[in-house]
Amino acid sequence: LSESIDIPDDMNAGQLYDQLSAIGADLTLKVLDNMPAPQPQPEEGVTYAHKILKEDCLLDWNKPAEELHNFIRGLYPYLKAYFNYKDEQIKVISSSVVPHDGSVAEVGVVLDDQLTVCCGQKTALRLDCLQRPGKKPVSREDFLRGYVIAKGEHL
Repeated sequence: LSESIDIPDDMNAGQLYDQLSAIGADLTLKVLDNMPAPQPQPEEGVTYAHKILKEDCLLDWNKPAEELHNFIRGLYPYLKAYFNYKDEQIKVISSSVVPHDGSVAEVGVVLDDQLTVCCGQKTALRLDCLQRPGKKPVSREDFLRGYVIAKGEHL
């Protein structure tokens, strides 16, 4: 049995997990009621998913903004994507892909005072919720009240 759902652009892995758990529980009961004879799993196509390590969560600004946005959503809440800035590892909890006119093409450069970062393929990613080491996650606005990352800075 299977069931498909739409995944909104702002849904993270934790929210998706919760939604799929409820659907999965219902489908499991239906399957158990109509259990077919066991089938051996074919060995062809079997792969191993390696554990995601902390160092795998570093944001690579060379990638397109949409790919980075999906990466951030896919890690949260179990792991958090991050970037290094002034000897601090700053975690990114949420983001959004925003239009970019392509005037600045150097990846990793902050494009404005709203923490919009130039990404690969002349795309842009706005960092919406961030977390400094030892602190709680905060909105971009609150983050910028206590920590300055100016336009033109390189992340």
